[in-house]
Amino acid sequence: AVKFDTERAMLHVEALTATALDGREIGSPGASRAAEYVAQQWKSVGLQPAGDGGSYFLASRGGFERITETPVLWLDDGGELLQYGSDFAELAGRFRCAGQADGAVRFVSFGLSPSARKLAVSEFAKLDLSRDVVLVLSQEEADILDGKACAAVLVVASDPEAIARSLILSPESRLDPALVGTNFASTVADRPTLWVSEQTAKRLLTGSGWELKSLRQAATAVGERDVLTFELPRRAAIRVEGEVHDD
Repeated sequence: AVKFDTERAMLHVEALTATALDGREIGSPGASRAAEYVAQQWKSVGLQPAGDGGSYFLASRGGFERITETPVLWLDDGGELLQYGSDFAELAGRFRCAGQADGAVRFVSFGLSPSARKLAVSEFAKLDLSRDVVLVLSQEEADILDGKACAAVLVVASDPEAIARSLILSPESRLDPALVGTNFASTVADRPTLWVSEQTAKRLLTGSGWELKSLRQAATAVGERDVLTFELPRRAAIRVEGEVHDD
């Protein structure tokens, strides 16, 4: 057997992480060049091609959303401007995260084991969040809100890497939950969904009498059909511009 060559492996790592490849973003020339590099390496070691037309490639079409302008998150607390990439960033979920919102901020928690099915027959179903920017403690809670109309969703990132990490964004548009089952069920209701840092969350909570630690403790006592929610003394404005690409 061929012995693993550390130096040769590092050469491949350096080639695929080169600045010229622009992060190998899906649909970019850098991604194509990276794929060609891998194919050439396979050919050089004698791997038999089994792709389309006797190549090393298989055609696969899909779509993705690309952010076209630096997103904006503004708070009315008079503090410093929030910085994209450190204080907040787009969240890669089931749907597009593009959109604009301007509204009062409301905290919502569904506890440690949220269940969309059980919440659908609870008092939460009657809660009108359509004009609210909703702050939640986890992506699982944000997923619950996929079926609820609200202006925007902010998710507290307990891990700073969630904000720094760049992921492929879904091209799927969200349908307006209020119109599902009607003749207007195809009406699109895209909305911005963002990660926010714990420091940004603390600014949102200022003046509410709550801190992140106490909110996380309170969330442990929320029942399966209950919801912990209250308005915060903050307003937020959000703008995320993006466009869908087919690839």
